[in-house]
Amino acid sequence: MTRLRIGMVLAMFAAGFAAGPGGSIAAEAERPDVSAGWAIEEVARAPRILFPTAIVAAPDGTLYLGSDPMDMPGPSTAPIDSVVAIQPGGKIVPFAEKLWSVMGLEWADGVLYVVHAPFLSAFRDTNGDGRADHRVDLMTGLGPRLPGASGMNDHIASGLRLGMDGFLYIAVGDKGIPRGVGRDGKTIQLRGGGVIRIRPDGTGLEVVSTGERNPLSVALSASDEVFTYGNDDDSHRWPNSLTHHIFGGHYGYPYEFLAAPKRCLPILGGQDGGAGAQGLCYEEDGLPAEYRGNLFFCDWGRQEVQRITLRRNGATFAIAARSTIVTKGKLADFRPFSIAVAPDGFWLVDWAYTGWLDPKVQSGRLYRLRYQGRDATKPAPRPIDDDRASLLVGLDHPARSVRMECQRALARMGPSAISDLVRRLQSGGSDLGRTHAIWALDAIGGLEARKAIVAAIDDRSSGVRLQAARSSGIRGDRESVPALVRLLKDRDAAVRREAAIAIGRIGDKSVAPALFAALDDGDRFAAWSIRGAIRRMGAWDQAELVGALLDERRGQTALELTDEAWDVAVARALTEALRRSDRPVLRGRIVENLAGIFRQYPEWSGFCHSQIAGSNRKSRNPPA
Repeated sequence: MTRLRIGMVLAMFAAGFAAGPGGSIAAEAERPDVSAGWAIEEVARAPRILFPTAIVAAPDGTLYLGSDPMDMPGPSTAPIDSVVAIQPGGKIVPFAEKLWSVMGLEWADGVLYVVHAPFLSAFRDTNGDGRADHRVDLMTGLGPRLPGASGMNDHIASGLRLGMDGFLYIAVGDKGIPRGVGRDGKTIQLRGGGVIRIRPDGTGLEVVSTGERNPLSVALSASDEVFTYGNDDDSHRWPNSLTHHIFGGHYGYPYEFLAAPKRCLPILGGQDGGAGAQGLCYEEDGLPAEYRGNLFFCDWGRQEVQRITLRRNGATFAIAARSTIVTKGKLADFRPFSIAVAPDGFWLVDWAYTGWLDPKVQSGRLYRLRYQGRDATKPAPRPIDDDRASLLVGLDHPARSVRMECQRALARMGPSAISDLVRRLQSGGSDLGRTHAIWALDAIGGLEARKAIVAAIDDRSSGVRLQAARSSGIRGDRESVPALVRLLKDRDAAVRREAAIAIGRIGDKSVAPALFAALDDGDRFAAWSIRGAIRRMGAWDQAELVGALLDERRGQTALELTDEAWDVAVARALTEALRRSDRPVLRGRIVENLAGIFRQYPEWSGFCHSQIAGSNRKSRNPPA
């Protein structure tokens, strides 16, 4: 791993970008305003870059920038988009061409991953000429066959991030995915918007969450918590939502968030008049520590770049503070679209036009956003060598990008690295480094690696317990089930959430009693995941369900569990609870849930009516 010579790279960018056609310095009277401690400079503009969208920076300083003529001069239904490589000296060369609408980029290990619905593709330059000469389509059907058939490529797959769990996460707008197919033949369907994930080799495709409107980016925290930021709707009831996504989560768009909020999870917040674009969670080390873990999102509609600080709130988060670091100032057509990490700040993409679909306009700007406050800091040295000892130390580096590189490099060493990774996991020190050791072991696999991960489910650190539980669920590790059951009573709500998700994925119905006992969880996101595990497994233990319905501590959650749970065992449990209860409110709610069942399955109505009638004859307090 070579050390990045930051000063040299910045100087080359400044010299190369600033020179416009003919070598003159590109100057502009107006520029966006920035908050105290920040400076902004324009480094490229149209026609050198055109219709810019997603951006990502490679470790060698090369920037990869999406270009989206499909949504300006058009046509919107032909693959005329591209990705350009902006080299450290300022030279701009085509990297990949004949693409569909480029709305998400990620770089890892010499591969550029591109979301260009309806494809997710991987591009590699194998001969070193700076242009991609190898393309693999990892997923097809990433949205409708022609996402721009309505005239514009909007509400489609946008945004892409690689997690330490080895998945590429993709935000999807509410045009949805009629039938998505991975390279291993696995298929998914997504109605409306949400988040999906797939491994970098095109396997393991699955839906993460649903019920979003139009998220344009996905951001991952240091612990792989998933966040999206999206657009409001014309009714101004659904805001430009900031959402924390969990596996199996549903967030209520377009109906439940208004008509039946109990059937969805809440968003973290939003604002009217916004059109959230792309962003990231800052987990690098070129800014002061107070910026670590902050979300930075472009808002095309509000013409600003927002900084959002979060705080833990049980198994989810809450917004602690929201501010702007860039506003339009006097630049009327400032339309920020995406942002990427730079060594001392960010690269910022500006669509530079207040609209779309104009064949007469050539637009686009690229800015450099630098932090220059008194507390400015310099990135920590990167590992110089590729030996195992250096890589193990690198798992504790303050920059997520470095930790991820070291994790993947250790995983590529295979079984020979397992013993060292196990020692790192079981040692003290940084919990971040230990969690990266878990995912390196997860990638290697095998009995020894899995045994170490399962043992970490009982670790003293809640962060380690959470990641070990998540790995066990993804891998379907049945040996982990007893330890996961213990985590259902963990003091950390996020750990309880992940334990329930893992149990549901593994599918061992023998632990259903433990899930029903945990229905008294007072955390909304953990309780959602516990109910989701029961539903996913179809673990409808009638006696356990009746007991939960009649238990005052668990009754409300048990009613939510049976809401729209269309199963014969559920109908029988509801009618038995109705027969045994003399609490009018509970009886009324049970009847509502039974009514929903026989509306869905009319053939059951006779059975349900007879049970309700029999119960009413025995009750001193029949429901209204």
